[in-house]
Amino acid sequence: MTRLVISKVQLDELALESKRESPNEAVALLFGHRNNEDWVVERVMPVRNSTPSPYAFSIAPEDIYQAYVWADKNGVELVGIFHSHPGKPYPSSVDVKYMRLNEVIWIIAGYGASEFRAYMLSGERILEVDIVVTP
Repeated sequence: MTRLVISKVQLDELALESKRESPNEAVALLFGHRNNEDWVVERVMPVRNSTPSPYAFSIAPEDIYQAYVWADKNGVELVGIFHSHPGKPYPSSVDVKYMRLNEVIWIIAGYGASEFRAYMLSGERILEVDIVVTP
């Protein structure tokens, strides 16, 4: 079973980013490595939502470029994409569309970052991924 392994500090950083960007969706790229079924987050990289909205996000192209340059230099890969929702932390139809293009774990914060859930797309099925929080 696939798991997203993330530290408490990193999860707190995502919660803070969600609250800071509220009511708009917050966005971050999660870099790290895959270890069998575990996708391990080593760095949370907040990025700008170039579509400031409570119901949508797009990542500024220059932020994507800089993030991938950093990842290449540091020997890590994209393991997840984070964003926040104003309500339930479930993928929207737009999220599913982009999950097809970005085959990583998607972590969503809902209800003011009080709840986090993670998902992957497997074929046409959305699978919930366990979040393992380390100290």
